[in-house]
Amino acid sequence: MYGLLPLFLLALAPAVAQTSAVSAIPHLEKRGKAIQLIVNDKPFLVLGGELHNSSSSNLDYADPILARLSANHLNTVLAAVGWDLIEPQEKNFDFSLVDGLIQDARSHNLRLVLLWFGSWKNGVSTYPPVWVKTDLQRFPRARTRTARVLRFSRPSATRIGRPMLALLRLSCVTSEKSITKRIPL
Repeated sequence: MYGLLPLFLLALAPAVAQTSAVSAIPHLEKRGKAIQLIVNDKPFLVLGGELHNSSSSNLDYADPILARLSANHLNTVLAAVGWDLIEPQEKNFDFSLVDGLIQDARSHNLRLVLLWFGSWKNGVSTYPPVWVKTDLQRFPRARTRTARVLRFSRPSATRIGRPMLALLRLSCVTSEKSITKRIPL
């Protein structure tokens, strides 16, 4: 909906420390008849595992799972990041969970792909923060046959994209530390 490919490609880069200067961000490149994922200027085959949706919301819970993925010779982990955890109060972003996921993935020699859970997942609106769920004026509900769910107008949808853009601020990582670029929203 908001172009998840850039988030995927951007998220794939950070978790493993690089030995040389920071190279181009991961990208898709046509080579002959194939389109390949290029990471650190070389084709990269994702051998990935996935954290359960809620597993990535707690670093103590996620870490042993990352250790098992690494022990099974996987090179990539997919972790969900919910809007409610990134922006618990409106315009107040908290990246501590994402920073921790990056560090933990790096410590297990795994690449990290972030899966953004904004307003919807599996047909229900579980992941918006409480301040969205309780503001019926700005974020009205629609009724389905089985439940009341969030329905977003175009201005609301723009608002939903802001935390994802904030997440994209995590732009590059060197071998020593994460470098976070702050972009005004």
